[in-house]
Amino acid sequence: MHSSFLPALLLIFSASVAPSAETGQVVFDRDNYDFGQTFQFTEIDHDFRLTNISGKNVTLSVPAKLASGLAITIDHKVLGTGESALVHAKLKILDRYGASSIKVPITVTDGRDSNTFEARVSGFVESILDNGRPGIDLGIFRLDHKPEEHAFTLESSSEAKLEIKGILEAPDFVTARVSEDRKTLFVKAKPTRQLGFSKASIRLGLSSTRQPEIGIAVLVDVRGNIVPDQNPLALGLQKRGSRNPVRLQISSTNHTKFKVGDVTTDPMVRVKAAPESCLPSPSDDCEAFLISILDEQPFGQIVGKVHFPLPDSNEVLSVDLTGIYLADDVEVRSLDKPGAATKTEPLVDITKALQQAVTPKEEVAIPEGKGPLLSWRVGNEAAIYGYAVFRAASVAGTYQQIGAIIRAKNKGDNSEADYHYRDNTAIAGNEYWYYIAIFYNSGKKVQLTGPQKVVAK
Repeated sequence: MHSSFLPALLLIFSASVAPSAETGQVVFDRDNYDFGQTFQFTEIDHDFRLTNISGKNVTLSVPAKLASGLAITIDHKVLGTGESALVHAKLKILDRYGASSIKVPITVTDGRDSNTFEARVSGFVESILDNGRPGIDLGIFRLDHKPEEHAFTLESSSEAKLEIKGILEAPDFVTARVSEDRKTLFVKAKPTRQLGFSKASIRLGLSSTRQPEIGIAVLVDVRGNIVPDQNPLALGLQKRGSRNPVRLQISSTNHTKFKVGDVTTDPMVRVKAAPESCLPSPSDDCEAFLISILDEQPFGQIVGKVHFPLPDSNEVLSVDLTGIYLADDVEVRSLDKPGAATKTEPLVDITKALQQAVTPKEEVAIPEGKGPLLSWRVGNEAAIYGYAVFRAASVAGTYQQIGAIIRAKNKGDNSEADYHYRDNTAIAGNEYWYYIAIFYNSGKKVQLTGPQKVVAK
């Protein structure tokens, strides 16, 4: 069985609101860079200029933490008043998918104060595969059982002859092979001393010139003799002043005695595991712990693992943690409780509805030329990135996108929007089949219309 795990990419270089000139103010030569449309695992390069408009010398640097796949270089790191630096941003798209926004930060220091100025790169990343977030769920793998092999087959409407050129990278908890016809990837779990959930990506080389690679997410739950009573462990909603420990019990399935070594956690998780008595009664084949949050835990979502070494079997059992940690002054309301909602919005804005009723429809210019004209109307574009026209020589032929994505107008009021596209590349007298596709911000692509036959005039 297989399922989707992974995220075409919206990339904008737009300068953030800058601090005052007294703290080292800089400006970008452009506040928006849109690379348009590209495919996964390609690269985007962009140069933009940063100018010091303050009255002081400033020093530029690149923060240590950047978005995955992003590299930034600066040609001049010290700028006097009015001087500029060329900043080169190189972004590996990797397996991003859909409309996304990636920050390009620059730290500016004037000798005393430091501020981070941000730009953004925007665009739409699609996948050569019909499913842009491919994945294989290997389910539960018991170490005393023979692993089951799972298959993932390439499916691409735009490249019928797409093949796997080879396996570029695979995690150490699986074995993978490619079928003789180069269309299918076979994956199975392999014995490991790391118990619990493991998730990683298998990188495959592709025969496509448009997308050189794909990433296939792989998830497996490895279970040995020692198992937790819950995984993941839900810590729920926790506040600094009212932290509630959560109980975790680890047991031996064959009721043999075992020991647990020094418990550790991922770097982003700050919890302690205090020994506790097993229930319903203490036993040599059981260990229990109270998991509680430490003061150093950052506020926000809790994501990470706690690791229990098992020296008798030389294994490590890892348990995923989930939850939310908030400051005491953060107010939380449950919509399930009566009176929780303090304001009820009307389902319909009558004033806006009346305005739309009496306002004439916008006049959309008809593209010039003599090729086939396609027109469509769409309402409620909140989740839509744009549209594209696809063409084939026959109804069952291979449909190829013609032209760039047409960005959605997205007026924000659920009103309808009209669009026109003229195919001036069509040859007079030839028969063509067209359909309109919707590209959602999530990366999903669906047909707005079925194939329509047109004879070019």
